[in-house]
Amino acid sequence: MCEVKLVREGFITCSTRNVAPDRRLAFWNQQIAGTLPDLEVRPVADNPFDANILATEFAGMKFMQIACTPSRVRHMPSMSRGTLDSSFLIHLQRYGTSLHRARGVETSLSPGDFLLCDDVLPYEQVHTAQHDVLVIRVPQAALRRRLPTPETFLNRRIPGNEGTGGLVSRFISNFWELSQTGIETSSAERIAESICDLLATVFIDTDRRPLQGSTVQSMWRVRICRYIDQHLSDPELTPARIAAHFRVSPRYLHKLFSGQEEALCKYMLHRRLEGARRSLEDRAQNPKTVSTIAFEWGFSNATHFARVFRDYFGTSPTEVRGMQGPRVVNG
Repeated sequence: MCEVKLVREGFITCSTRNVAPDRRLAFWNQQIAGTLPDLEVRPVADNPFDANILATEFAGMKFMQIACTPSRVRHMPSMSRGTLDSSFLIHLQRYGTSLHRARGVETSLSPGDFLLCDDVLPYEQVHTAQHDVLVIRVPQAALRRRLPTPETFLNRRIPGNEGTGGLVSRFISNFWELSQTGIETSSAERIAESICDLLATVFIDTDRRPLQGSTVQSMWRVRICRYIDQHLSDPELTPARIAAHFRVSPRYLHKLFSGQEEALCKYMLHRRLEGARRSLEDRAQNPKTVSTIAFEWGFSNATHFARVFRDYFGTSPTEVRGMQGPRVVNG
């Protein structure tokens, strides 16, 4: 019922084109999970959903070109994921525009622009029109060898129409096109290695611009957010416990988040609520009660959970579960 095939040596493609329209979304989310874990894609318009991906790997880096109709992409790392195989993701906008949201900050991307994400942290992307994005999964160790503090540059737009950012954007796009038309694999491997060098150069160049807060504070926030995301199911996770883990004072911990879009406690609450909503929308978890899901995401009181859930999403947990509609069965 689907089209998943080898288009040339080392390249795999997958498309929803030959999938029944009412099954495309479920099929796509199932397929994309094997390439980009923890992603959930949803259409943002009534038009028929359609998507395709072309993927390959060079020098330990995975390259994925994704074309899709208007959609909302949510990246919500699961609690069970470790950090040993974690990677950085480069999102390069090839066609259309997108709105990238992470930790309460919105970043708009136009064709040629790119940014850096950490795949163990949550983010959301909204594409209101047909779009084409090249995603490069870079092992953390590979980038850290060239750039000691990549966390400093997370979710920062690199313009694709000026300066070193424009040069690197065009280089990556040209390499991607050439790699599909017959470049020798050994040459592609060496060029892919150089892409890490170029990315590090771009980020170092942009670091000359003023940053919000110090580099040290930015790194501390990223480490703390990672720790929180890995322990959301623990109802005993509190600012005091986090401070003790990192051997800093609770006052300093709150100060790190004081100038951010979300304060520390809000960040913890919103991440738990987003995780609970994801579980409520998962048909595989239908046998669980709403209260059970709330407890699994660190809430100790079902009434409190229902109230803060409605405050945040504008709807109740029960209503979200009722929005699932009939279950789609692949066949």
